[in-house]
Amino acid sequence: MPLKKIAISIALVLLPISIVLYEYWRNQAQESQVHLDAFLDDPPAIQFPYDWNEKLNLDHKVLSGKVVDEFTGVAFKQKVSSDHDNNLIKLAEYLKMRHGRQGHRAALQEFNWRGIPQANVIARIAGTLEPQKNKPIIIADHLDSSDMNSAKSTAAILRLSELLGEFELRHDIWFVHLTAKENPENSLGARHFISQLKKTNEEIGAVLLMDSSRNRGVQLHLGKTSRSRKIVNLAYAGFEKYAPQLHPEIIDQSQIKNVMQNSDAWALDRMDYDVVLFNFDDKEISEIAKVIAGTALYLAQH
Repeated sequence: MPLKKIAISIALVLLPISIVLYEYWRNQAQESQVHLDAFLDDPPAIQFPYDWNEKLNLDHKVLSGKVVDEFTGVAFKQKVSSDHDNNLIKLAEYLKMRHGRQGHRAALQEFNWRGIPQANVIARIAGTLEPQKNKPIIIADHLDSSDMNSAKSTAAILRLSELLGEFELRHDIWFVHLTAKENPENSLGARHFISQLKKTNEEIGAVLLMDSSRNRGVQLHLGKTSRSRKIVNLAYAGFEKYAPQLHPEIIDQSQIKNVMQNSDAWALDRMDYDVVLFNFDDKEISEIAKVIAGTALYLAQH
């Protein structure tokens, strides 16, 4: 068969596929723009308490081990999960108690690593949708740390747990504190969390993961899924509404400065969960938490 006829035959096969793919991506883009327009036109009205920053700072003092927690009698200073004498199980119990006080269903997700007990913490605000339509929105951080002062994201999630419990939701919101991100290796807590999700085949609507670092500014790191891009667009619009003084940079996975592979987001992204990593300096945590509140609430109500 002449090369010209072969080329025409291949083109005739590929043309319908190209049309289908074009229509799919066009519809995806239109859907994303509809959500973005709706968010910009009518973002969730959230009244942040007057003592928002004060309570966040008080929680940080407890979680960073600067003061002794009255519930456990422990100063949470030892937070390296590979150390036999770490305080992380007691910290997990404390976080479970704090979420439970808000009326949320909270539980430890326990496992062992080389004989050392480990635990993630999962707290849930129930949505109204029936289970097969309910796609939980996850707000996550890691509770272990080699830096005693690194607990701002965990403190922020406790504030969000109290704040978002006041709203009616269609989809669940889950607050997830993952262990063993920094030690012993490879996001151990995140990988255990994923393994348990896979057992139930639970479909997740979005993962908004916080992880701070110094001197990077505010960054939104994209996952590889198309929905991750939609979530990033919503979050970016959320900065205009809830934290206009901050100007986030959107980082995709092709850029050298993408740090997703250094966070628990990488384990989730590799398993095709729709994840966005919020990377920031600790001093910006109050405003970051407000943006996450608005983004998560919008997703959970739609």
